[in-house]
Amino acid sequence: MARTTRSPRSPAGPAVVSAVLLVLAAGLLVALPAPAVAGGAVVVGPADVFSAAYPTLAREDFEGSRVAAGTVGDCGVAALSSSSESPCYDAGALTRGVTYTSDPTHLGAFNTAVGTAGWFGAASTVVLSNHTPATLVLDFTVPVDTFGFALGMLSPGSCTVEVVYVDRSPSTTLSTTCPAVDSLTFMGVRADRLVDAVRITGSSAEVVDDVRFGLRAPSSVRLGAVRGNRATGGAVLRATVPGIGTTTLGGNGVVPVSQDSARPRTLALPVAARGAARRTLLRTGRVAVTVRVTYRPNGGTPTTVTKRVTLRKRMRAQQ
Repeated sequence: MARTTRSPRSPAGPAVVSAVLLVLAAGLLVALPAPAVAGGAVVVGPADVFSAAYPTLAREDFEGSRVAAGTVGDCGVAALSSSSESPCYDAGALTRGVTYTSDPTHLGAFNTAVGTAGWFGAASTVVLSNHTPATLVLDFTVPVDTFGFALGMLSPGSCTVEVVYVDRSPSTTLSTTCPAVDSLTFMGVRADRLVDAVRITGSSAEVVDDVRFGLRAPSSVRLGAVRGNRATGGAVLRATVPGIGTTTLGGNGVVPVSQDSARPRTLALPVAARGAARRTLLRTGRVAVTVRVTYRPNGGTPTTVTKRVTLRKRMRAQQ
């Protein structure tokens, strides 16, 4: 069979090779999926620095349990939360806004456990996953972008804290060291978006205490620019809110409106006059109203801010 050879006088030039490589690279870039936007989480600490930076967060110290002093007790198969009674706590004894589970549950019978002061040298009451292969999960049921806790394991070693986000963007995994129960270390985390859950995984039962969680600005709403419309006599007011909640706009002489938000965002709130204010606007082409904007976070305290808005309407020329 004839053998084809390349003439030594006509080698592939550098320009040809470069062109081929560029084509291959372009093909690879097209084939690769666009990278997803990952969530960002930054560790803030130690505990006193975290507390000073975020003093308004909700807090749970797990005291007041049904478990005898210096012992440990299994809390049953259900998630540990404020909304239901368990072998470890009365309903309503825990701070609302977070549930505690062990994934997976142990033999389908136990979920989390509670160890009181003195157990394994614990300085105070702690919550832990029920057995070694499990992951301790903190699932937030209120808007949270900042959280912290004292962290450890029955047998000290390396562990990971996975931050899962409400918007389903890729989670953030933080590696740390989990000390023994008698010397828990505090870990505070500030995220750039709402956090859905935290998953703590280590080589033995994970332990938490002194859990803090919430929004860095729990109920803040920030008012921005007003854009008027002389043709209609109305306006649009920009309002930036920190997360899940309902924002309402109202006031004397103003048509009330309401908008929901599922994440931090800037809302466009329509401002329209009614009643005597509208009659003044139609007669004179100008009226000033004071609008009241209230942000009600899901599970937080409402905050109200006011702003003076002047509405203008183009008047028809007199015949």
